[in-house]
Amino acid sequence: MVSDEYEPNPDYPPPKAGEPPLHRAARCGDHDAVRALVAAGADVNAVFDMQLDPGGPAMPATPLLVAAGSGDGAGVDTVELLLKLGAAPRRKLLGRSAARFACRGLGFNYRPGGDASRLRRFLELGCDPDETWHGITLVAEAAWAGDPERVRALLRAGANPDPPGTEGGTDHAKTAGLVYYQIPVFLAALEAGTEMIGMLLDAGADAHVTDKGDHNALFYAASADVALLLAGAGVDLEAPDEFGWTPLVGAMVDGNVERAAGLLAAGANVHYTHDRGYTVFMSAVSSPERSIEMMRLIIGAGADPHAVTELGWNAFHAAVDVNGYEANTEESVRGTLEFLHRLGVDINHRDSHGATPLTRARASGTPIVMRILQELGAQ
Repeated sequence: MVSDEYEPNPDYPPPKAGEPPLHRAARCGDHDAVRALVAAGADVNAVFDMQLDPGGPAMPATPLLVAAGSGDGAGVDTVELLLKLGAAPRRKLLGRSAARFACRGLGFNYRPGGDASRLRRFLELGCDPDETWHGITLVAEAAWAGDPERVRALLRAGANPDPPGTEGGTDHAKTAGLVYYQIPVFLAALEAGTEMIGMLLDAGADAHVTDKGDHNALFYAASADVALLLAGAGVDLEAPDEFGWTPLVGAMVDGNVERAAGLLAAGANVHYTHDRGYTVFMSAVSSPERSIEMMRLIIGAGADPHAVTELGWNAFHAAVDVNGYEANTEESVRGTLEFLHRLGVDINHRDSHGATPLTRARASGTPIVMRILQELGAQ
């Protein structure tokens, strides 16, 4: 289902300045006002730019397109009224039809809108289920909205479950230079949409598609259930991305404990290393989203906290210079360093250049890191 989470930007609230009365009536589902305005001569196919983001691209829309994507009271009955009054059902503006608005809503700062009933109506009226705008299909839009019913409506109308340019498999996806928001399976994974993923795979979607960064769908799994489903569909648990990270390393960096748990349950290699021996555990320790929960999960799965890289780094070295505000708070630093200390990781281990974790902290760490290392006995 579409998420109820809604955090508007108070600087640019709807309605947009200059919004025509008929557009507003259509957006709010005020049928009496719609009838009165059209009877008084308002153009039912007039165009107004509904974009609220001052830096965003134009979003021209007729009252019908607004009703298609509104979350402010309009519904399929509003659509039917506008059609009865002469609205053009298949008109596109800058490549976007009413079906696209029904898939994703009105966008920035508007309440989440559109729904399956409105989408189905526009498909019945002849809108193309494979409509593509900037490489984003309607299926991708519906998956991005997190609504399996909209995805189902499109697939039943014959929509291609894969992004354009990927016919023939994963190699084509790479050469197409796709980004995650163009790939329906990735978007379904991000929305923890096991139902959507199942529908897409049943419709023939390529489970092995990769984006331009060589990520497969497992890098985007929002939950353990999604990770297990994708792994069960044959998505490669150990496929490295452009940085040499596997999906499990990606979960460490993202701080996604749910995804990591699913990947481990599916058999991901907890002993994998990249970048001259940097371990999965080190990735957890050095993550901007690091947490003791993640570190315990990896240790529980068999990771060796005492491992050393080819450059001689141990987990303390990895924990010193970490990007991210939360990772550099005293709570995070103390929790991480004390956890490593309790595990028995050598706090005075020297790397191949003779640098201890404290030496590294003096060069590139923070005063908090240096202080806590010294409290724990670093020399």
